[in-house]
Amino acid sequence: MGYFYTIFARFLASLGQGVGGQVSFSMAGIFLLSLPVCFSFSAYTMAILHKKFAVVLWVSIAIALFLTMILGALFSYIYTKVSKDSFTVLCLGSILAFDAFVRSFDSLTGGVLGISGILRPESIRTLPALVQFSFLVLTVILVAHYLVLKSPMGRKIRAFKEHPVALQAFGVSQKSVISFVIIGGSLLSGISGLLEVFRIQFLDPSFGGIPNLIVLVSISILALKPKVKAVLLASVLVVFLPELISFLDFPSALLGHLRVLLYSVLLIVLIYTISGKSQFQKREI
Repeated sequence: MGYFYTIFARFLASLGQGVGGQVSFSMAGIFLLSLPVCFSFSAYTMAILHKKFAVVLWVSIAIALFLTMILGALFSYIYTKVSKDSFTVLCLGSILAFDAFVRSFDSLTGGVLGISGILRPESIRTLPALVQFSFLVLTVILVAHYLVLKSPMGRKIRAFKEHPVALQAFGVSQKSVISFVIIGGSLLSGISGLLEVFRIQFLDPSFGGIPNLIVLVSISILALKPKVKAVLLASVLVVFLPELISFLDFPSALLGHLRVLLYSVLLIVLIYTISGKSQFQKREI
């Protein structure tokens, strides 16, 4: 049962980040490639505060999420000051910059050796309890996501992607939409990062980064339609498909390469299919 609890906990963490990716990538058209930075930043902040400075664990969690929102506000400000292409490049560069920071400041972050022995809160000390807690958190997130999709803010987010000029003509501040999407996405990634680090109880530079970005973008591409069901199904496919491949009778030395190859082929086919058949139509506001 431990294996299934582990995979389900990873699915829940990916789902939380996938919600932020669906809103920013698919709905708003903002290529927020810095979400893996927020994913890692919250986990490292919590671990450093608790392990290095002996801050109470729940206080460390609250501070980590607050600072992650501040980081999201910084990315939101940058988005309003540079072009979309420059913002995408800056976000991608921030992943490499954070990785370099983690490796360089080993006295604070543990460097390449990382930070070990990260304890879970007492109430979720066991893996089944962590899964139940993560399920409760994700239920709240999905309900909130559904309400946003059906609210005027959800329509504003979609209009920001499809008709930004018309949106501004109706007196809606684009900055408020941008702030909501980027800060909200950063917060969701921060929550997912904390759930994931409580699952593995260890941090090193491989936590988050480009592998996390690949999972995030894949879920966002699959969850093209602004529906809760879409992000749920996308997360199921992205997380559980590689695990199903592991049950096939392949040599252990080739299994990892075959999983990556098959996953890449499926992703290429998916992108090609979406680009040809599933384009959104412009809507009049």
